[in-house]
Amino acid sequence: MVGSLPQRLAVTYQAKTTTIMVAVGLLFGIYFPIALWLKLSFEPPPGPPGWTWKLIYFRKFDDSGIVFVSNVDKLRDVGDSSDAPDRSPMILYEDGKPLGPAHSVHADISKHGHGRFSHWNKMVIFSTSDNSDPAVNGREYWAVIPKH
Repeated sequence: MVGSLPQRLAVTYQAKTTTIMVAVGLLFGIYFPIALWLKLSFEPPPGPPGWTWKLIYFRKFDDSGIVFVSNVDKLRDVGDSSDAPDRSPMILYEDGKPLGPAHSVHADISKHGHGRFSHWNKMVIFSTSDNSDPAVNGREYWAVIPKH
């Protein structure tokens, strides 16, 4: 028999450690160059033109179940108000497609839905194109102020 049990275990442990180190080295040697190349070559898809805010948080606006609201504090100064009901230049996009009509009366959004929206003060009050819940339908919603 060659070597004692502790010597054989030490050789086995050393072989396993070497194998693991080689595997980790190969993993890093392959992973990092690919990750760096992907990061440098990735171009995100273009968003809607203009100043954009992605709408993330939605809550129901009324009991109809098809009207939702998302607050965008930075849009407060350009939103419609009782003094200027058609002031907002905002366009609401659903997965890159504009919704509308804009400046819709809130009762019409609740009654008809299908993409109608209103930008009232800091609130974006809207329905989706198919009257689904924007929090679960998997689509992205963007408030856009077009560049002039």
